[in-house]
Amino acid sequence: MESPNLSRVVETHMPVSQPPLLHIRRGILPYIRAMRSCDRLRWFLFLLHPASQLSGRDPADTRLVIHLRLEPQPGVDLDSFIGELPQHFLHPTPVTLSAISGVRVDLLHDGGWPSAWGLAGEASEWVLRFVETHADRLSLEETAGIAEMVQFLHFITHPLGLGHQCRCTTAGSMSF
Repeated sequence: MESPNLSRVVETHMPVSQPPLLHIRRGILPYIRAMRSCDRLRWFLFLLHPASQLSGRDPADTRLVIHLRLEPQPGVDLDSFIGELPQHFLHPTPVTLSAISGVRVDLLHDGGWPSAWGLAGEASEWVLRFVETHADRLSLEETAGIAEMVQFLHFITHPLGLGHQCRCTTAGSMSF
C-alpha cells in the first residue's frame, strides 16, 4: 500500500454490533476489497476504539466503533466517492490528516507524515489478510483465538527483537 495524500482522505465510522473480527469480516473486508478491485480506493486505515475518540462525540461515549480513513484513487471525485460508500459507513466527511499522536516523524527517513500514515495503513491491511485466512469461527473472545492472534503477532515482534513482549504499557514490559 502506498502513502496517502493527506488532503484527500474521507473519515467515517460504524458501530460495532458483533464480535470485532466478525464485524471486520462482514462490515469492512468485502467493501474495502471491492473498492480496491474497482480501482476506487488507494489507501485505507481502520481502528477499533470508543466512540468518544471521534471528533465531536461525547467524552463519556464508550460504545465501540470502527473508525475508518479512506483515500480514493487520484482522479476519483471525493463527493462521488462518498456517495458510493456503503450506508453503514456513517457520516463520511472529507478531512486532512496531520500528525499521529505518539509517533515521532523526525525518526522517519523522509520526515513526512504521509510515510507514517502509510505504515499505519499497512497494519490494517495485515488485519484484513489475517481475517481472510482464518475461519469465521475464530474469535478474540476465546482463549484459542487470542493464542492464534498472538502467534501471528510474534512474526512481527520477533524480527524487531521484542519476542513475546508488549512494551506499550504504562507499567513497562509485559509478557503475553
